[in-house]
Amino acid sequence: MAGEDRGGGIRPGIRRKMTPLYRILNNSDYLLEIADARYPDWSRHRKLEQQISGQGKGLTIIFNKSDLVDSEELKRLEYRFKDAIFVSARTRQGFSQLRRFIRSLSKKKEITIGVFGYPNTGKSSIINMLKGSHSAGTSSRAGFTKGVQKLRINPKVMMWDSPGVAPFKESESRLALLGAKNPEFLKNVENVAQVIIGTIKKEYPGAISRRYNLDESKKPEEILEGVARRIGALSKGGIPDIERAARAVINDWQKDRLKQVN
Repeated sequence: MAGEDRGGGIRPGIRRKMTPLYRILNNSDYLLEIADARYPDWSRHRKLEQQISGQGKGLTIIFNKSDLVDSEELKRLEYRFKDAIFVSARTRQGFSQLRRFIRSLSKKKEITIGVFGYPNTGKSSIINMLKGSHSAGTSSRAGFTKGVQKLRINPKVMMWDSPGVAPFKESESRLALLGAKNPEFLKNVENVAQVIIGTIKKEYPGAISRRYNLDESKKPEEILEGVARRIGALSKGGIPDIERAARAVINDWQKDRLKQVN
């Protein structure tokens, strides 16, 4: 993992930065990784998975937002990830299975379960559903959970909720696509918006036309110019403000305004 020295330890500076996450990894009996069912490969922490496996601890992937995945694609994902659990914090689907699974982990003794994942994957929402109350704060904005929270789910299960963790040197485009980085914190917002437009055209054909009444066969930079005009993001002389348009597109993507489930 990034930050490890050659002897396998974590460098002191990195250890301080990663304290909340490593506190959870080291003090949990079992781990749940919350990922996004729309991006099953992008939204997983492969290196953390390897580290957990190396420690001999159990790990199950919980794919949230499965209600936003086409039914045929969901079947393929369930076949591919046979040991994962697919849920939706919004519609509550899959939570009976998740509760049964957690009860099975605590049959013989009280356990502590750690929860981790990218920002905005819905960790706190899932914990709230399991607990039946709103003890873990939630928000649609990435990075809402700031510190470790330890909550009792039932008499035999304690659960750690962690701040969202993005791997070192992760690309801005990937973080923005996952909703793991808010538009105002992106350095190259225009480039990120163009990547998202390309993804929308491939994965959600017709979405750009419906949202902005634009010809989505045009190049991403031309689409951004059109978006700027549509939303009135114009500089002096009527010049399209591409940066404002780019932030608008990214914001619409992250708030699911550009996605359609068949």
